Amino acid sequence: MRCCFVVMLLLSTGAGTSQAAVLRFYVAPATSGGHDGNDGSRARPVATLMEVQRILKEDRRVCDGQQTDEVEIHIRPGTYVGRPVYWTCFTAAPITFTSLDFGTVRPVFDGGGVTHTWFAAENRPGVQGRLNFRYLKVQNYSTAMSFRRVGGNYLYGMYFYRIGGKYGPLGCDAVGSNCKEPTAAVAFSWNSSHNRVANSHFINVENRTALGRIHAFYLSGYSSANQIERNRFAYVSGVPIKVRNASNYNRASANVFSRSGDTSFFYDGFDEPNECPSWLNEFTSNQVYDGYSGQH
Repeated sequence: MRCCFVVMLLLSTGAGTSQAAVLRFYVAPATSGGHDGNDGSRARPVATLMEVQRILKEDRRVCDGQQTDEVEIHIRPGTYVGRPVYWTCFTAAPITFTSLDFGTVRPVFDGGGVTHTWFAAENRPGVQGRLNFRYLKVQNYSTAMSFRRVGGNYLYGMYFYRIGGKYGPLGCDAVGSNCKEPTAAVAFSWNSSHNRVANSHFINVENRTALGRIHAFYLSGYSSANQIERNRFAYVSGVPIKVRNASNYNRASANVFSRSGDTSFFYDGFDEPNECPSWLNEFTSNQVYDGYSGQH
């Protein structure tokens, strides 16, 4: 069994000394020594996030939703081409994906125009995700991130660039027909609640055709109490933020919108007869300039 490198941190309190464990992993491009045969230490980083998940799952206790040790995944700056991630490992403590040593130089995940989704996370009902993302750049994918039944996540300082059908492949069925344009750069669906997205950038979120509307955020299926604040939106061809089907108490505040939106900056509604309306969503204290086509 491969070791999960554990660093013990001593926390002093008035009642004595307690211990909290942090599992740290390191990811680097192949040109900087990253290799999926490595152990994920700083000296021997792996090359992909999927390899980190595989190492974590070698010890079944880590990914059962009960593990209390925090996990930090430090990503060396550079360009990672393709490398889609399907994440299903969740613990009781946060898992953080960050630029190396919490730095502000963003690693770049580039879909190369041929990869549909960079990061897709799916969880079983009733278990929070608690995934944190800091200072990463995602570009040239159809969809940047998708969360299904994954709540309690935090996206901070992210940069989403050239996302949508204009920059990545269409979604097609198994026989390659019935192709559809993507619907969102970042999607929270089916009880993906209590997420926060702050100080991030959504630039050039566009589909190939005017009818293929794409949103920067898509909240649907009982995804409630999400906070979208202090983000920048520019050149988003569809409504930047869409809320749908009993997704309640979401709040979009202090964001800046320019050259974004075909009909509005925020949409709250339900599209199918069997869906439920949402309530008490807020769009407040935002700066709005012009729509995608330059209209005011």
